[in-house]
Amino acid sequence: MGTGTGTSIAMALLVVAAATSPLSAVVISEIHYNPPPGDEALEFVELANDSSTPQDLSGYSFVEGVRFVFPRGTILPGRGAIVVCADVDAFTARHDIDNALGNFEGRLDAGGERLTLVNHAGAVVQSLRFRDEGKWPAAPDGTGHTLSIRGVHLDSSEPESWAASLELGGTPGQPNFPDGETRFIDEDLLPRGASWRFRKGTAPFSDPPTAWREPDFDDRGWDQGRAGFGYGDGDD
Repeated sequence: MGTGTGTSIAMALLVVAAATSPLSAVVISEIHYNPPPGDEALEFVELANDSSTPQDLSGYSFVEGVRFVFPRGTILPGRGAIVVCADVDAFTARHDIDNALGNFEGRLDAGGERLTLVNHAGAVVQSLRFRDEGKWPAAPDGTGHTLSIRGVHLDSSEPESWAASLELGGTPGQPNFPDGETRFIDEDLLPRGASWRFRKGTAPFSDPPTAWREPDFDDRGWDQGRAGFGYGDGDD
C-alpha cells in the first residue's frame, strides 16, 4: 500500500508539473496591429523561438485576435522567427523575406486585443493581451512602428517588456533590437498639469509660417491650457 501511495503521489506531481510547464519556447515577439492608412495589408504577427531547438508548428493556430492554422511541416528554427501576415504577397513585396506565412483571417484591432496561440492539440501556447494605452507603448498605434518585445525571454504580458520598433515597418523575421538596446528615452517633457501655450490650426501659426519653431518666438498671444494632451477620455 505504501508503494502504491508513493506512486500515486509521484504521478500526481508529474501531472501538475506537465500542466504548469511551458508548452514550448514559442513567443509572440512583434505585432504590427495598426499600420498607417493605405498599409493595412502589412499587418503581421511574428513568432520567435527562445531556444536553440527547432519547433514544429504543424497544426498550431491563432484562435483569438486573428485566425490562422500553420501548415503541416512548418518548422520554427532555433533562435529563429516566422511571420504570419494579413496579406503575404503585399508583405513580402515590402519586406523581401522568405519566412512569412499567410493570409490570416480577420484584422488586428487598432485599439489592442487578445492574441491566443494554441498547439495542434488545442492547448494554449501563449495568450497575450496588448493595448494602445496605459503603460503600453503608444508609437505603434498608427505611426508605422511596430510593437516589439525587448527580449524574447521577458514576460510578454507585461507592457514594460515591449517597445516601439526602431525602424518604420518593424523588423519582421529579424531580431527586434540586435544590439540589445531599444534606445528610447522615457522622459516627461511636459508633466501632467503643466501650463502650455497652443494655437488652433485654422491659420498659419506665424509670419513667416516657420517663425513659431524658433526658440525665441513670442507666443504670448497664443491660448493657454494645462497638460495632458488628447481628447475624449475626460482628463484633458
